[in-house]
Amino acid sequence: MIVEDGSGVKGADSYASVAHFRAHHTGRGIAGVDVGTLTDAVVESLLIRATDYIDHRWGSRFAGRKRFRSLDARSVLTLTGQPLVGNTVTIGEETYTFVATASSMYDVQIKANPFRSLLALSEAIAANPNLLVTTSLFFSDNAPVLHVFTVAEGVATTSVLDAGSFGQAESSGNSYSPQPLEFPRLNLRDRSNNLIFSIPDNLKKATAEYALRANTVALAPDPTTHPTGMAYAMVKERVGPIEEEARFDGNTPIQALKPYPAADRLLQEYLIDTGVIRA
Repeated sequence: MIVEDGSGVKGADSYASVAHFRAHHTGRGIAGVDVGTLTDAVVESLLIRATDYIDHRWGSRFAGRKRFRSLDARSVLTLTGQPLVGNTVTIGEETYTFVATASSMYDVQIKANPFRSLLALSEAIAANPNLLVTTSLFFSDNAPVLHVFTVAEGVATTSVLDAGSFGQAESSGNSYSPQPLEFPRLNLRDRSNNLIFSIPDNLKKATAEYALRANTVALAPDPTTHPTGMAYAMVKERVGPIEEEARFDGNTPIQALKPYPAADRLLQEYLIDTGVIRA
């Protein structure tokens, strides 16, 4: 399972992590979501099914559009604490050095906290020549996780850091295809009219809710139809002597999807039509 974090992750197939699933339901007093009852592998499959269901059922109604028309290769730098003076980050052929006071190109001044120190690194990358880097971005407010996008896969990204490191030794994730999931999106707003740039909390919650239900039912079950393929409008049976009558209606859908109010309502604010989702 690969979790989408809002940065357009290549191969992403879930909006929520296993840890989020367990924390969400445990906090609400739901039993049977511990690792002894549902293994990580089982929860991963449930989350993937839930994500598939969200995209297939609601995808055409989500406001805005997919954020990434194609995915760029990137490396991810995470700080778990402040870098020390002399710590370095190398991207391709350029090396950036954390210092107390910047005095030359590729110096990065250590700031008041890890996020601001990474922001200073991002600014140094933008201000100084590096032909292998296209841009660097944060996808979570005030989280010390910087995505450094490169012109192609395989750009070396090494670091000597005491408080974090690149998540990968070389950049990867390039794809000429759009992002695999419906989120993240451009021009998407919440009910308070705030722009949403990443994966909204309610989407993660809805994924956890659908995943729990996927453990006991098929979220989108195959419909029951007559052998002719027509939808049943009415079926009447009599026992002894056996008699059966069936009426068909070609003008109605074969089967409406079952409502899941606890999950459905969490997504309502992201839909173009924000009418009531009925249980």
